[in-house]
Amino acid sequence: MISSSYWSLFRRKHQRIKYLIFIITVGVGIIIASLVICLQNYTAYFLYSIPSLLVLRGRFLQIMVYIDHIVMYMEMLNLKLKSVVNCKIRKEHIHLDLNYDAIESLEYLLQLKNIYNEIYELVIHFNEFCGWSMFSLFTINFVDIIVNVYWIFMTIVDLYPFSMIYFTTSLVMPLIVIVVMICYSGEYCKREHLNTMKFVQRLLCTSCYDNTTKAYNNLVAEFCTQIKQDPLLITPKEFFTIDLQLLMQIFAAVVSYVVILMQFQTLKNEAQN
Repeated sequence: MISSSYWSLFRRKHQRIKYLIFIITVGVGIIIASLVICLQNYTAYFLYSIPSLLVLRGRFLQIMVYIDHIVMYMEMLNLKLKSVVNCKIRKEHIHLDLNYDAIESLEYLLQLKNIYNEIYELVIHFNEFCGWSMFSLFTINFVDIIVNVYWIFMTIVDLYPFSMIYFTTSLVMPLIVIVVMICYSGEYCKREHLNTMKFVQRLLCTSCYDNTTKAYNNLVAEFCTQIKQDPLLITPKEFFTIDLQLLMQIFAAVVSYVVILMQFQTLKNEAQN
């Protein structure tokens, strides 16, 4: 059985590595883009927009930290729920240093249910507090990815100087990394909610055949109903759910709009010729 403290340390180490990759990717992208602009003697608006870019990237990092903390709380809850289920179905594999009577008690399950309520309130407040911010950030990133990918294709067909491909690539790659990381964080939250539902449903099945009290069975049934009605999902203002499906939808939309823009450019070239 994995202890909560060990799992918490593992999660923090994993999160630090992810945040370090995020910061390095964003920093290297801005540095390369700035060097290309300076070497080409083309100031443009990019150098003046660096502070706003840093603010937007920092806001994305802040939101990702919030989601990762929610996921960590859900993982801790699932570890405790898993220990309860194991006590019910694997009594032959017992450990002498664990108090199984306390783990199987009604009070312990009620505490876990209250923890779920607190996590759900946290998710609700997060969706309300950061909802419009997340919606705006995803919209800005979506438009930026489309524009930069379009410029990459225009550079490949020699409509722009080849040096622009370094500029656009250094901008679009951090955007893709940001969207992928955020969507994966939301997907982990979704998976942990499904794991919570799985553990409680297994606990509900075992309670039907175990020598538990009626109050315990009613609490498990109430807990299961609550999980189905109050899912722990990151949904900014109910516009969309942040998960891997959103990631695929974004990439599909980017491809569609880039193809449309390429067709307009082809028609423009044909009209000029």
